[in-house]
Amino acid sequence: MYINKSVVILEPLNDATNALKETTEVKRRQPGNYDVYRSKDAAQAAGIEQPKVIDAPRKKRKTIQGPNPLSCKKKKLNFEEQKQLEAEEESKKAKRREKQKEKRAKLKEQE
Repeated sequence: MYINKSVVILEPLNDATNALKETTEVKRRQPGNYDVYRSKDAAQAAGIEQPKVIDAPRKKRKTIQGPNPLSCKKKKLNFEEQKQLEAEEESKKAKRREKQKEKRAKLKEQE
C-alpha cells in the first residue's frame, strides 16, 4: 500500500520488501537483552543481576496557603490607633514638602 498524490494504491509487496519484513519479524520474536532484564523470573533463572532502578525525585505537593491579602478587608483600628496613623502620615507629608522646598531653593541658586 502506498499513496500516490491523494490516492491510496494497494499492490502486493515485492520480494525484497517481503524478505526484509520477514527478517524484522523474526528479530522481534526473539527475546532481546531488554526482555531478559525485564522479567524477574528469567533474570533469576539465568543468574543475571538486575540493574538498580533509581526513582526520580518526588514532586513536592502544594501546601495550603493563606488567603489572598489583596482580597481581604483591612483590620479596623480603634480611635487611638487611627489618630496615631494620621499623625504619622502628616509628619511624612511635611518632611516631603520640606525636601521639595530645599530642592527648589538649590535649583534657583544654581541658575
